[in-house]
Amino acid sequence: LERLEVIAWATNPQHDHFKSLKNLIIKFAAPICHAKNIQFHIESKGINEEMLMSGEIRQNIFFVFKEAINNMIKYSEATTGGTYMFINNNQFVLQITDNGKGFDGTTKGTGNGWKNMQKRTENLNGKISIESTPNNGTIITLSVPYPFKIPSSWERNKKDH
Repeated sequence: LERLEVIAWATNPQHDHFKSLKNLIIKFAAPICHAKNIQFHIESKGINEEMLMSGEIRQNIFFVFKEAINNMIKYSEATTGGTYMFINNNQFVLQITDNGKGFDGTTKGTGNGWKNMQKRTENLNGKISIESTPNNGTIITLSVPYPFKIPSSWERNKKDH
């Protein structure tokens, strides 16, 4: 059901802006972090909340974020977690950080979460990395080329108005 809600959100052109992505990130992360006593904060620097973002871009970024938060909740034993979004060198950057126990590069379980994050990143022509060392937290960095490619439907809508 949750996945269908995200797909409906992603396909609704009323949500084709950065503010909608930011709001969904908060709506998802704040309650689950609170439930695990993880202090969650979000920061976006230099990004206009009305910046256009297509549904495909928003959906892929959100699912990468969601996987990173779920992993933080399950494995990190963190007390604080943060999400930072900014634009730098023609890249939209999303970083998810925590102050947890970190890890040595080996994954628990099947490791499908990381594979899914990489696939979604490829769909965005982006890059993703994980920096982590035991007892030193984790930083996941997703970068996507910016300005975003504008879907042809936006071009048509501009001409119609």
